[in-house]
Amino acid sequence: MEIEALVKSITEEVMKQLQERETSEKLQSSKKALVLSYREQVNRQDIKQLETMGVECVFLEECIEEEIKNVDCIVLLALSLSSLAYIAMGIEGDEVSKRTIRGLLYGKEIFVLSKGLEHRNFEKTSHPHFYQTYMNYEKKLQSFGMKIGDLKEIFSQSNQQIKLPQVSIEEKNQIEETFISNKVITEKGLREMGCGENSRICIGAKAIITPMATDYIRTKKIQAVRI
Repeated sequence: MEIEALVKSITEEVMKQLQERETSEKLQSSKKALVLSYREQVNRQDIKQLETMGVECVFLEECIEEEIKNVDCIVLLALSLSSLAYIAMGIEGDEVSKRTIRGLLYGKEIFVLSKGLEHRNFEKTSHPHFYQTYMNYEKKLQSFGMKIGDLKEIFSQSNQQIKLPQVSIEEKNQIEETFISNKVITEKGLREMGCGENSRICIGAKAIITPMATDYIRTKKIQAVRI
């Protein structure tokens, strides 16, 4: 009987330590995200998905400017027409644009849920040229380093992000831009397309960059923008 009690006690202690270790590992690997929506307006399924991916959420009503410095990233589950335009033009026109712009200035990762982009709902009804205005705003956000997609996709991009060299404003004015539709970006392909030093390449959101192409991009100080 004493042996059974001892075995039970040891088993409980081991399980307790395993649970504590698992909790500790989750806390260490988690990200703290500022979600630019009010808590009661957020789809509970989106919150659950973020928590499943190890993301600790802080919501708009809980945020002051100082809090932006303490988060790892910013998540926009919805982006209205006006907020999109404000951010693209660098105008702090509302609460969402103000905190997003501050996040960009503080160098935070910013994720935008594609299904939350309001202008995409009008693709079939809007005048094509007018709709293109908002698509240009969307591309401008991506040029700022903001990632657009579903939650799983954009957080996956974050974990696999390639660190590219910084380019000065003077260099940007002289950059040649090349649009590449290939699904796989190779060093040979970049050379054949004449992508040299201080150039810019625009590639697909899901395009794969080979390791040799990554080294070539770093060496030649090429800007790679996903569109």
